[in-house]
Amino acid sequence: MPKLFLKLILALVFWCLSSGVTYAASIITNDVTVGVGEQIVIPIKLDTEGATVNTISGEVTISGDAVSINSLNEQNSVVSLWVERPEHSADKVTFAGIIPGGFRGVLGAGVNSYEPGIILNIVILGKKVGEGTLNVSITTLVEHAEKQNLIPVADKLVNIRVVEGGESNIVRYVDTEPPELFKPVIVSSHYVSDTGYALVFQTRDVGSGIDHYEVKVADGEFLRAENPYPLDKSQIHSIIYVKAIDRAGNERTVKLENFFTAANSSFGLIIKVVVAFSVVLILFIVFKKWAKHRNRKRSSLRS
Repeated sequence: MPKLFLKLILALVFWCLSSGVTYAASIITNDVTVGVGEQIVIPIKLDTEGATVNTISGEVTISGDAVSINSLNEQNSVVSLWVERPEHSADKVTFAGIIPGGFRGVLGAGVNSYEPGIILNIVILGKKVGEGTLNVSITTLVEHAEKQNLIPVADKLVNIRVVEGGESNIVRYVDTEPPELFKPVIVSSHYVSDTGYALVFQTRDVGSGIDHYEVKVADGEFLRAENPYPLDKSQIHSIIYVKAIDRAGNERTVKLENFFTAANSSFGLIIKVVVAFSVVLILFIVFKKWAKHRNRKRSSLRS
């Protein structure tokens, strides 16, 4: 009897542990061939295998002296907010981003059908005849759920064969579009800036991706900037320009004018309305008491 009871307990525990839904995502990328002196775009695609995810980070490394990483682009990327914008050297790429609302897949043709989505596009240069290997490693993939479970992703090896020109499937893309329109805001918080004020901005470029930002305050010069950008109290009333520059050199410049002053003006108007209402309310109460006292006095005189 004790053995039977123990087996039932173990079976129950096993059922409880196995009843939860677990996911394992994968990277979908095919082997490629490129010609010497030519470039090919390798899209790094994520298949969530049914899970919805909202945070991703990873790195891509390349080995072999026949190939190198030439550039990156974010065309059709499912990642809309980069915590760490994709950066590369000749043999390594690092990235970290957020997908607001989560990503399950790109809608396919069938009902409830989802296809892998692009994280990043890596442009590979064939340097000489030979072979190379691209290793894609997703270090963090977080489920878009209350518990925010980490989802395992196996590393993906992509074989690259370099041949004499003419045999490669070359994909060329020229980015001529500027980054998307955006609206910077000024926030007041010591958590984001030691000065107490900071300029916050973010945009996307679906072509080649954002390379960097520049900020100009009043009549100063454009300076390379990171988000958030600290501001002195004396600067928050100034006209501020923010420029987003993509990897192809296209620019988008936006202007922030009297944002903080306008906010203060709106707040000041609210205060004035509240004060005026309070004064009217006090006068009404005083008048009501005076009228009541007068009525009592008339009543006493009559009696």
